[in-house]
Amino acid sequence: MFKITNPFNRENVLVLNLTVLSAILGVAAAVLSNCGIGLFLETDTWCSPLTWFVGSFFAIIAALIGGLPVWFLFKRFGLQRHWQYVLGGVFCALPFWYGLAQPFDSARWHHAGGYDSLTYLGSGAFGGLFFWLCSQRLRKGALQPDDPREQR
Repeated sequence: MFKITNPFNRENVLVLNLTVLSAILGVAAAVLSNCGIGLFLETDTWCSPLTWFVGSFFAIIAALIGGLPVWFLFKRFGLQRHWQYVLGGVFCALPFWYGLAQPFDSARWHHAGGYDSLTYLGSGAFGGLFFWLCSQRLRKGALQPDDPREQR
């Protein structure tokens, strides 16, 4: 069965930090790619630092509420493929996309719905991919913090 003796052990704290970092990197990658494509195609895509800040805030919430339980399920069932983490990230971003993209029949949705969807869901996908990259290193022991007590 699932037994946690110390919820604040090094691995759990490291996973928590990687979750927050991956959420921020996911937003950065999605917004940067979406704004870059939009500006390259000469659309009136609106890109500002506020987009990054607000997007990071919602991404961190989604990652902590949805991403950590999904990671524990992935770990429990041995799911370690990159595409599984990408789909898990999109799954975690879906409630926020649904809540923030509504109403779907508005002029705003018809004008920027595609870009908004790519940004919201892309943030989850990129965040899941970044978390997978870090978790692979974690499994190999490359991201373990140094503990001076263990070097005796």
